[in-house]
Amino acid sequence: MLRDVSDRKRVERMKSEFVSTVSHELRTPLTSIRGSLSLIASGIFGELQPRGQNLVGIALSSTERLVRLINDLLDVEKLESGKLDFHIKAVDLGSLTEQSVDANRGYAQQYDVNLEYLNDSGDVRIQGDPDRLTQVLANLISNAVKFSPWRNRHHCPWPSCRPGTGECTRPG
Repeated sequence: MLRDVSDRKRVERMKSEFVSTVSHELRTPLTSIRGSLSLIASGIFGELQPRGQNLVGIALSSTERLVRLINDLLDVEKLESGKLDFHIKAVDLGSLTEQSVDANRGYAQQYDVNLEYLNDSGDVRIQGDPDRLTQVLANLISNAVKFSPWRNRHHCPWPSCRPGTGECTRPG
C-alpha cells in the first residue's frame, strides 16, 4: 500500500516555519527587555529600593527563562531536522550545577522556594556539551521548584563519585 506523504511533509514544514518565525519574533523584543532590566538591576540609573530591586530581579529572571524556553523550541526544531550540533568537551559538572542553581534562584523566589547547592564530592569532570547539560539542569531544577511545596527549601545534592571509576551513588 502506497501513501502520499506530501501533505504531511507540507504540514511539518509549515509547523517548522511557524515555530521558527514566532521564536525569532519573540526573541528580539525579549533580548531588548532583558538588556534594559539588566541595566536597571546593575544600578547604572541609580540605586533601587530593596523591593524595587527584588521586582526587577524577578522580572529579569522571568525574561531569561522565556529566552531559554524560546531557545528550547528552536533546539527541538533543530533536533527534529537533524541539525542540532553538540560540542562535546570536558565539563566541571559541579560548577555547571552551581551555575544552574544560581540561574534559577529568581524563579524559585516567585514560588517562595529556597535553593541550596550542596557539593561534598569535589571536582567531578565529565565529557558533554555544556550548553545542553545546562538546559537539562535548568529544566530539572525549575521543575523541582515548580512542584515543591511553597516556602520549602530544596536541596540540590551532588552524588558521590569515585574519579576514574564511573561509579556514583545517590545522596542519602
